[in-house]
Amino acid sequence: MRTIISMAKNNIYQERGLFIPSNLLKNDGNPDLCPSCAQGKPTIRRSHQRRQRATRKGSLWFFDVSGGGKRVPSLIEGNIYLYLFVDSYSRKYFPYYSKNKDEKDTLRIMKQHFKENVIGVLNEDVGNEALLNQVTSIQGDNGELKSKVVKSYLMKSGIITRYTQPHFPEQNGMLERAFRTIYELAVSMLVHAGLPEPYWKFATEYAGFVSDITPNRTPDGYAREAYYKWYDSMFDYSKLRTFGSRAYVILHQVTDMGSKAEEGILVGFESNFRPTYTYKIYLPHKNAKVYV
Repeated sequence: MRTIISMAKNNIYQERGLFIPSNLLKNDGNPDLCPSCAQGKPTIRRSHQRRQRATRKGSLWFFDVSGGGKRVPSLIEGNIYLYLFVDSYSRKYFPYYSKNKDEKDTLRIMKQHFKENVIGVLNEDVGNEALLNQVTSIQGDNGELKSKVVKSYLMKSGIITRYTQPHFPEQNGMLERAFRTIYELAVSMLVHAGLPEPYWKFATEYAGFVSDITPNRTPDGYAREAYYKWYDSMFDYSKLRTFGSRAYVILHQVTDMGSKAEEGILVGFESNFRPTYTYKIYLPHKNAKVYV
């Protein structure tokens, strides 16, 4: 709440549509006022060493995979794994989802990520010739990155691989913190919306997006939001809507006396990988998603 209140009092965010009711601008400091957060965020405190950010967008990525075990399959696709990349410079989150955690899926996601968010995005910033001289590194644990096919792909692509020591997850602290942030916020949103676990994919996507448009703390103090640092533009906060709220999708082909809209659930925006104000609506009766 302290971060949100400080944003609401700043002209930069007010001009981009962020308005908070005056009664919420007075934070009494009680961390247990929100029942949803109280159920979604309890954790064992662990210490970790803060690390300096990279100085260039896309030069250092943190990577890991979470899920499996007792994870309930997500709606529509039935995914149980969350692959997450975090850019050290901007702290931008890039989530990908999968049913499996094998070499084939890991390689597919690696190729998709670096094609879209390194070659695609950075090429627009520095140009083809300059991009060839940029050094890109990726850091992860001793799991998926040590697959032969993944190591071969990264080596051929000129991407330097860094590994954490076994049993020392704090060396990948930025990524571990990202998972905690996303999952705690996602669980809190599910509790608040009264939605069951199969909605976890939608909730984690939206949680990651909310984190992207919120300033974050660094060793030198607060830094601008990841969305701004990655896209070089500000998000329009007036476009935000409550996760899990009721939404109606207009039907373009209807009979004379038929319903003109169908009811759904707002679960986020169309994409986490590019600026968009297109809403994602889940239709429970069809187990499908539409964009409006």
